[in-house]
Amino acid sequence: MWLTVNEGSIEFLTPGNSYKLKRVRRNPRVVCQVGSNESPKIVGAAETVSDRGEVSRVHRRCWKVHPVMMALGVALRVWIEMLLECGS
Repeated sequence: MWLTVNEGSIEFLTPGNSYKLKRVRRNPRVVCQVGSNESPKIVGAAETVSDRGEVSRVHRRCWKVHPVMMALGVALRVWIEMLLECGS
């Protein structure tokens, strides 16, 4: 998962059907660990945002902070979609 930090808040993108999002909608209390299990835990409350402008802003920021990994993620997604279409 790729994240950015904006004014002290951790921001990340996840698909709308992800288990992370479902859990946050049930209970917004979260514990984040950036890196390994030995990393410090950050306890807080999560907020889901679906506003297109905000999602686009975080997406652009992720591309700026993690350009290679974002490109690889997009390439992998396109490849998987092509394979799924060929199998239909």
